[in-house]
Amino acid sequence: MNLKEGLDITRFNLKDYISEILVAILAFIFSSFISNIFNNLFISKHPDFFLFKEGYLSLGSTAIKILLWIFLFIIFNEFIRFFKRGVNYNFSIKDWPNKWIFHGLNNIQTNPSSLIVRHSDSGCLLKNYLWKNFEINFEIKYFPEVTVKYKENNGEIKNKHIDRSFGILFRANNLDSYYMVELHYKNETQKIWIKPHVRLNGHWEVLEDFELDRNIDISNYFNVQLKVENQEATLLINNNQVYDWILPTHIDRYGQIDDTSDNDKHKFNARTVPIVPFWNNYGMIGFRASWHQGASVRNLNISSLSKLDKIALFFKK
Repeated sequence: MNLKEGLDITRFNLKDYISEILVAILAFIFSSFISNIFNNLFISKHPDFFLFKEGYLSLGSTAIKILLWIFLFIIFNEFIRFFKRGVNYNFSIKDWPNKWIFHGLNNIQTNPSSLIVRHSDSGCLLKNYLWKNFEINFEIKYFPEVTVKYKENNGEIKNKHIDRSFGILFRANNLDSYYMVELHYKNETQKIWIKPHVRLNGHWEVLEDFELDRNIDISNYFNVQLKVENQEATLLINNNQVYDWILPTHIDRYGQIDDTSDNDKHKFNARTVPIVPFWNNYGMIGFRASWHQGASVRNLNISSLSKLDKIALFFKK
């Protein structure tokens, strides 16, 4: 990431960082209070012991305050993240939209109780909880096939049948960065293809897709399970294991240069293979469906597979 990309204020939303800002303020208050006590009890009375000469006493106190502020910010932030772990979640329509962040036309349906994921290029994420090792279980039904008109080079108008697709997002930092397992129903083969993705800072790497060796009736709801443990993701459809994915540690953004806009191509003047910072971390879980695609999700359940998460769950009881 270059400096211009890192300072792109058009992608900064203050609301996304409100919890971090509050934690920083709280850490500053505590660090000021503790450093003042430490200064009055020790440093001011024993400056030679702390290697602070008289002229540098104020500077030393400030340095301690800053270091303490940083330390407390990290501790408080991790403390909050810890208590977001260990949640066994069952979807309720009452949670929408307050417990989710999303882009597009996602919504809910009351009969049956389900989450509607549609026209959402960046996806939707359950924001209040974090998982690392987990199992997600739900039923999915694709929306009916969509036909769009397009113009050939010779001016002839033709119809095109849009493939149906739906993605499961996990270990997400935000709507810009996550892993995704896509269930892509291709009209040409009339089969589901599994297509793994990595999204980092809004840039995609699409890995090799895999055709299922069985037919799935997509006219009705079918069951999907995704189990993620450490660096491996296992996908099951209708209780049959169909795909394993070892999560990559890096993303090759250079390979996606053809998918970027002309304004972004200057960023790829050299080959870049950045690390995936959320590779082995806790993150949010959600779904995605691109334009003219989507599905209905019902009976959604997420459960943690980490023993450490059970400690956080114990303290919540």
